[in-house]
Amino acid sequence: MDDSRAMSAAETHAAWDRALDEGIQQLLDNLDVAVFLLDAEGRFVAHRAGRLALAAPPERFLGRRNIDVFSPELAARFDHAIAEARARGAEIRIEYPLELPPPTGRHHYEASFVATREGGTIVLVLDVTERARLQAERDASARRFRTLIERATDILYVLDRELTVRFWSSGATDALGWSAEEAVGCSGPTYLHPDDAAKLTPPELDLPGSIHRFEFRVRHKDGTYRLLAATVRNMLADPDVAGVIVNARDVTEERMQEARSAESQKLESIGRLAGGVAHDFNNMLTVILGCGEVVEQALEAGQLPALDDVREMLGAAGRARDLTTQLLAFARRQTIAPVVLDLDVAVQGCERMVRRVLGEDVVLTLVRASEPCFVHCDPAQLSQILLNLAANARDVLPRGGRLVVSTDTTVVSLDPGATPAPYARLRVSDDGPGMAPEVRAHIFEPFFTTKPVGQGTGLGLATVYGIVRRHGGAIRVESSPGKGTTFEVLFPLQPAPAEPQTATVRPSLRGHESVLLVEDDRAVASITARLLRRAGHPVQVAYSGAEALELVRRGEDFELVVCDVVMPGMDGPQTIEALRALSPRLRALFVSGYTRDAMVARGLEEGSASFLAKPFSQQSLLAAVREALARPLASGESSGLEA
Repeated sequence: MDDSRAMSAAETHAAWDRALDEGIQQLLDNLDVAVFLLDAEGRFVAHRAGRLALAAPPERFLGRRNIDVFSPELAARFDHAIAEARARGAEIRIEYPLELPPPTGRHHYEASFVATREGGTIVLVLDVTERARLQAERDASARRFRTLIERATDILYVLDRELTVRFWSSGATDALGWSAEEAVGCSGPTYLHPDDAAKLTPPELDLPGSIHRFEFRVRHKDGTYRLLAATVRNMLADPDVAGVIVNARDVTEERMQEARSAESQKLESIGRLAGGVAHDFNNMLTVILGCGEVVEQALEAGQLPALDDVREMLGAAGRARDLTTQLLAFARRQTIAPVVLDLDVAVQGCERMVRRVLGEDVVLTLVRASEPCFVHCDPAQLSQILLNLAANARDVLPRGGRLVVSTDTTVVSLDPGATPAPYARLRVSDDGPGMAPEVRAHIFEPFFTTKPVGQGTGLGLATVYGIVRRHGGAIRVESSPGKGTTFEVLFPLQPAPAEPQTATVRPSLRGHESVLLVEDDRAVASITARLLRRAGHPVQVAYSGAEALELVRRGEDFELVVCDVVMPGMDGPQTIEALRALSPRLRALFVSGYTRDAMVARGLEEGSASFLAKPFSQQSLLAAVREALARPLASGESSGLEA
C-alpha cells in the first residue's frame, strides 16, 4: 500500500517535471531568445532557438565548436567569453553584429555566458538590433552636436553653481585666446571686467530655466578686453547640464563700427547745424547791427534814437536768445526750474502765442481735460514744447488746416513689462499730409529736417524730445501718409499742490551792497556793471581772478562777488575759493553762458550756489543778486552782513 502510494508520488513528480520542461520549452519557442548548451570541450550539445533568427539552421550547431560555425574573429570572442565565465564563475556578456542571409540582413545580438557545474556552458542569445539602432542614432547625434559645438564661431562655456568653468568651446578659445585646458576649472568672474562682474550674477538668474541677455567685457589672453553680447541661461536644475550656459558672440568690432558711424553722423549733423544756425543768426545780427548803426547815427547827430529801432534790436536779440535756448535744451545743458503746475491751465495760457505761430490759415481747437492734470515741469520749457509742435504743424499746413490740442490723464506702461502708472497727456494733432515710415523713424534725431538747406536747423522736435526726457516723460508719434500726425507727450502725474499763500508785496530789487564783478569779457562786464550801478550798487570790475584777488588784498571791502564761471587762468570757483580765504564773509553769484555743464565740470552741483544763466535781463540780474545776498553762508563761514 505504501509502495503504491510512493510510486504514485514519484510518477506525479516525473509528470510535473515533464510538464515544467515542456512549458519552459514552449515558452522559449515563443520568445526571440536562443539557448545553447556547450560541453566541457566547447561543443554544442543542445539548443532551443525559439523565434530568434540564427546564422545557421539549428542542426548545424550540434556537435560543432564556435570556429566551425562563426568567423574566426567572432569565434575567438566567444571562446574568450567562455573561458572568462569558467574562470570567474560569473556571467559574461558580449554584444556583436552578425550578417544573416537575405532577406534578414544585419542584426545585433547580445550573448550571455554562464558556466555549469559539470564544466559546460549555457549561452543565452538576445536580438538587440533595435536597441543598437537607437544607440547608434544617439551616438551619431552626440557626434554631430560635438562637431557643431567645436566648429561653431560663437563663444560657448558652462559654469557650475560656484561659477567655475566646466566647459569651454573651441569658439571661446578662438575669440578669447584661452585654451580649454587653461579655462576649465577656473572661476568665470575672474575673466570679467571688474565693472561688469555683477552682471553675471543678478538675483533673477537664480530662477531655474531663466534666460537673461547681457553685454559685458571679458579679458582676452593678450590682456585686452573684448565686449561680448551673451545669452545666459540657468540650467542648474537639469541633470544633463547642471550648469549656467553662456552663449555669446564678440561684438567689439561691431560696437566700434557703430561708434564710428555715430561719430560720422554727428559730424554730418554738425554740418547741417552750422548752415541752419548761421543762417538764422545772420538774419538776427543783420537787424541788430543795422538798427544799432541807425541809433548811433541819431545820437551822433544829437537826436533821440527812434524807439522802433531800439525795439527791433531787442526783438532780434530775444530771438537769438531763444535759438540759444533751443540748442541748450537739446543738449540737456539748460538750467531748468520745474514747478508743479496744471498742464491744462498752462496750455490755455499759451493759446494766444500758439495762434500767432499758426497764423490765420490754421484753425486751432483746444480740448480741455475733465480733471486737473498736475505735472512737475518748467513752465517756459512746457511753452517751448507746445510752440515747437505748433510750428511743426504750421510747416506741414502751408495752405491751412486744423490743429487740435487736448489735455487729459491716462494710465499707461512706457516700457514692456513695467507696471502701468498715471500720466498727464498732451496731444497735438494736425490734419496734414502725414509722414512716411522712413521719415517718422528720424524726426527726433538732432538736426534732421525735410526742409531745404538754410530753412531750418532741425532742432525743433529734437529739442522737444530732450525737454520731455529731462522731465521724466515720454513722447510718441502716430502718423501715416494722408492721415495727419499726432504727437502725444506724457508727463508723470503729480498730486495737487498745496493751496498758495496770500500774495505779499513784491520787494524792491534796488540795493546798496558793494559788488565785485569778475568778468573776462569787457563788453559783458561793462553792461553788467551799468545795470548794477543803476540799481544802487557800488561796483568795481576785475577782468580776471588775479585782478579780483589784488583788489581784496589792497583792502577793498565787498559784500558780494558776481563772478563768471569759465575764465582763463583761475576759473570762477577757484576765484571764489581764493577770495573767501581772504574775506570769508563774501557771498557769491556765479554767471555763465555755459550753464550746467560748466558748473558740474568745475565741481559745482546744481542748487549748491547762486547761479544766473546768460543772457540775462536787468530784472533777472537784480533778482539773482538779492537771492545771493540772502543765501546763508556755508557752515563755518561768518556772514559779515548786518541784520
